[in-house]
Amino acid sequence: MERAHEREYDLLRVICCAAVVVLHTGSIYLAGWQPGMPAVNRTAAALMQSLTRDAVPLFVMLSGAFLLPDPKSRDFRQFYRKSWKKMGVPTLVFSALYVAYAYAVLLAKIYIKHTAGTDQLGQPLAMWLNGVPYFHMWFMYMLAGLYAVTPVLASLKQRMGERAWLAAGVLCTLAGMALSARTALPWYLQWLLYLGYFMMGAYIRCHFRKKGENPLRNGYLCAGLFCLAAAARLFHRKLWYGILPQYEVIHPLSGLIVLSSMLVFAGFAGRRVTVDLSRQSRLTFYLYLFHGGVLSFLDILMRNVFLWERGIPQMLFAASLTWLISLALSALCETYIRPGAREAGGGGALRR
Repeated sequence: MERAHEREYDLLRVICCAAVVVLHTGSIYLAGWQPGMPAVNRTAAALMQSLTRDAVPLFVMLSGAFLLPDPKSRDFRQFYRKSWKKMGVPTLVFSALYVAYAYAVLLAKIYIKHTAGTDQLGQPLAMWLNGVPYFHMWFMYMLAGLYAVTPVLASLKQRMGERAWLAAGVLCTLAGMALSARTALPWYLQWLLYLGYFMMGAYIRCHFRKKGENPLRNGYLCAGLFCLAAAARLFHRKLWYGILPQYEVIHPLSGLIVLSSMLVFAGFAGRRVTVDLSRQSRLTFYLYLFHGGVLSFLDILMRNVFLWERGIPQMLFAASLTWLISLALSALCETYIRPGAREAGGGGALRR
């Protein structure tokens, strides 16, 4: 008998959302590191950025795991109408808000701090036209591409056997890895790079649900975490010794991250979780949308108002406060904006 609700995926979704906050906090602090600053701060920021790199692939796999096997996803009209209301509209609204915020920051730099020129006035709008209205919003536009082809993929999955679907998923994953290493696709084709993750998420979840057990789940999880730690180690060696390309080793489509993400996802399949995190899981959609702006605003306050130096305590404080504020804002959105969005069962990468 199938379980009515799979709590392990709620747990994974919440962990991934927290990991994204930590990742972006580490990225901001690593980008701001300068020679002369304590080396331990750079190491801490690098670890925050590298040990969380599974988050994006796992989010994509979560989305495919629940969307592709769902018979409702094969109804083009119903799926597109529901996806537009639940994901498309909020994405556009937040994109507009972030572009407005970016203009406010830019105008302050031009006319108050005099650290930017008027030749940059078109940059925020140009970034939006390139599918990146703010640094974290690229994911929503990439995910929109996957949603656009979901009805077709869901229909194909129904017709294909398990082995054929696995072969197709592996092939798409390898193709995405090759493409990401060789060329830069425009934003409206970025979803092609993550198609393999999308398909493999559906395969792994359905495979273990069909088996009814996953006795090797701890082994999968440990192996996945080992691969992630290896990628983090290689990234750290690059920062200090310049041995490897800086971001290639922790790119979402690098070999170690692909292997780690697949193994971690398999390690969560069938895992018994007693804690009910469905409420927190529902908040991850708006939490993701909010966290980029909250983190950026806190960073500006900490550096320009409170004059805090960038260090490990500041990084941990920024990540924790970003999570708490974004969680509170997400709870307000769920309560007052779309109370009807509460639902039981699974959901996409960022569940609503």
